[in-house]
Amino acid sequence: MMSPRIIKELDNLYELKYSLDYNMLSRWFTLTALNKYSDLTNNNLMREFLSKTGRVSFVLPIYEALVEVGWIQKADMYLSENFGFYHPTTIAAIEAVIFRKV
Repeated sequence: MMSPRIIKELDNLYELKYSLDYNMLSRWFTLTALNKYSDLTNNNLMREFLSKTGRVSFVLPIYEALVEVGWIQKADMYLSENFGFYHPTTIAAIEAVIFRKV
């Protein structure tokens, strides 16, 4: 875990949430979820990212991080918003993460 101050400094310095690299975005949003970084712009961009790609290797780590820190309702909400967009295999993988904690 990183302190909120360090996450904020990284965000301000590198603006990783604006990256065009999906690997970087996936890692950044996973890190911010694990550290409960609640910057509104970051959260909106995470939500947007989860609706732009359905690739399991990009989205599953974010959902796992959300569930790990207890943000199960947020993870479930994001899944519901993207249910028609994600491939059935992606949905099954995410549901397995969400519903094992419920």
